[in-house]
Amino acid sequence: GKVGTLARMLATTLAWALPDGSKIHSTKLTSSAELSPAATLASAKAIDNYTITVRRELHRIPELLYDLQRTSAYVREKLDELGIAYQYPVAKEGIVATIGSGKEPCVGLRADMDALPIHEEVECPFRSRTDGKMHACGHDAHTAMLLGAARLLQERFAAGQLHGTVKLLFQPAEEGGAGGLAMRLAGVLEDAPRIGRLFALHVWPGLPSGVVASRAGTIMAAAGFYHAEFVGHGGHAAMPHTTVDPFMCVAAALQGLQTVISRNLAPVEAGVVSTTFVHGGSAYNIIPGRVELGGTIRSLSKEGYRFLHEKVEAVLRGAAALGGCSVNATLSSIEEDCLTAAVTPPGAPGPCTFPPTANAEAGHTTVRRAAEALVGAESFVEVEPTMGGEDFAYLLAHRPGAMAFLGIGNRSLGTDVNLHNGRFQMDEGQLHLGAALHVELATRALAELTAGDAAGCAEGEAGPTCAEGTYLEAED
Repeated sequence: GKVGTLARMLATTLAWALPDGSKIHSTKLTSSAELSPAATLASAKAIDNYTITVRRELHRIPELLYDLQRTSAYVREKLDELGIAYQYPVAKEGIVATIGSGKEPCVGLRADMDALPIHEEVECPFRSRTDGKMHACGHDAHTAMLLGAARLLQERFAAGQLHGTVKLLFQPAEEGGAGGLAMRLAGVLEDAPRIGRLFALHVWPGLPSGVVASRAGTIMAAAGFYHAEFVGHGGHAAMPHTTVDPFMCVAAALQGLQTVISRNLAPVEAGVVSTTFVHGGSAYNIIPGRVELGGTIRSLSKEGYRFLHEKVEAVLRGAAALGGCSVNATLSSIEEDCLTAAVTPPGAPGPCTFPPTANAEAGHTTVRRAAEALVGAESFVEVEPTMGGEDFAYLLAHRPGAMAFLGIGNRSLGTDVNLHNGRFQMDEGQLHLGAALHVELATRALAELTAGDAAGCAEGEAGPTCAEGTYLEAED
């Protein structure tokens, strides 16, 4: 109509160059078709070279936990190139970037930045430059996709097409260091403008490339660590009767730990207790004085985790008593004061047990609608919970939102190897989809929050006129 004609007549395109020679374009007035999901996907595909380059450069410089000086500096350099303001440092090397009006409504998008202490086994031109460290969980891809989304969102803001504020949370120390909790304690959810919705993506080799998955409610488990050092009395292996053999205590512990799930949980209940290492001894003819073991505990609820924690600790202490050992047992804490009040189990990356990651119904609905708009209903799946853990849980516990999985599994490319494996690879053909999904989630959530405010909804409320009852309802 006349508005569309006037918009086309007044459209003005601005452009500025990035160091890679590409340009950011902004159109001050555009038709609604140019903001469609298909246009978002096309725009993300058009900057594929940018996003892939960012991912590969990050892949070369893996860093661990909070020690992210090079990684954080690289992200800040990219934000500077895009003209995006940010706060730094947050939780040591974390960054909070802001795009938009600086006023509510406000949506948060989060990416984790840290790598793993794993030797990379894949030979490629951009493999890790640091032996023993690798991006084997896709955090380089997460960060690259969020920077790609930042570029697209900044274009929209420059063109007057972004209504509200989007905060980009670049987080340290997801791999056991509870960086999500540290970011929350640093005030990222409360700083003005307050984040009203929050989303994150995780690449997922177990899903076919191009598939997006999520679920309402718990999607990932509570995840923590246990460690025990059994102390006996060592001696000559030819005279075991003169010793207190800590291996006997460990043997009892291993057997007992295997019953924690099988004899305490109903067969239909989910829980994991896995011992992952035993260290002790150094010679064929010496019974050592000390042997240690450690592992992980998983549950889909806080209450379930606390129950398993109690049972594991009881088994460790009972095994020590049975074999005449003393035991130094350390377990991570699921309480929110864990960063200051808990002790880190030896060999563990931190003192905290991540709580379950739970998606709000409204957040999951936004993910589903955004994914279906971008890739079609046939490429969105509702998944069962996984026993993997995520410290995004600390943020979702205080704001409605959702974690979604982006499928990257393609056997012909070798990208179906699981996370935390030295042969893990990223299907870079999905990076543009991740960037587009971030943009679509942000714009839809802003619209939903705006509609909710207009209807007088309380924060986090859902219903026919609130978080889910926007103009997007017609898509169902």
